Amino acid sequence: MKANPSLPSPSMKLLRVPEVCERLGVSRRKVWRLIATGTLRSVRVGVRGTRIPEHALADFIASLPAAR
Repeated sequence: MKANPSLPSPSMKLLRVPEVCERLGVSRRKVWRLIATGTLRSVRVGVRGTRIPEHALADFIASLPAAR
């Protein structure tokens, strides 16, 4: 049986918005704006749960321009 690529792997960690805020050093509002614009990918868990896959956060950080 082939793995479904749309399903998360058991080892994938899903982060809550406050955890992402802490890792990035930004406000909740900024994280929600990044999610709303599609800059930071997220997944819905239940009715009110939003989680950010750890790999999506790593991709976002990698896409940031280097500091001068």
